[in-house]
Amino acid sequence: ACGDWSQVRALAGRARCPVVLYGLGDGSEVRPLAGLRTGPDGTRFELPDEAGEPIEIHLPVSGEHNVQNALGVWAVARRDALPARLAG
Repeated sequence: ACGDWSQVRALAGRARCPVVLYGLGDGSEVRPLAGLRTGPDGTRFELPDEAGEPIEIHLPVSGEHNVQNALGVWAVARRDALPARLAG
C-alpha cells in the first residue's frame, strides 16, 4: 500500500493481513535509498537488491506518482521472490 497517504496508512493499520508500505516517505518499508534524480531522459533512483546492494532504477518518465507506481511493482516482485537483477 502507498504509505505516502495518511488515509492509506490508516487503512493498512487496520488490515488483518501483512501490509508492506511503499513510497517516498520515511514511514515506508520500500523507498528509494536516496533522492530522485530527474532529467530529460526520465527519473533515476536506487533500491536495495536481495543482498542490500543498491541497484539503479531508470524510469523513462518523470513524476513522483510514476515512482510510487514503480515502488509498488518492486514491492510485489520482492514479495513474490522475483530477482532484482535479470540473469544474462
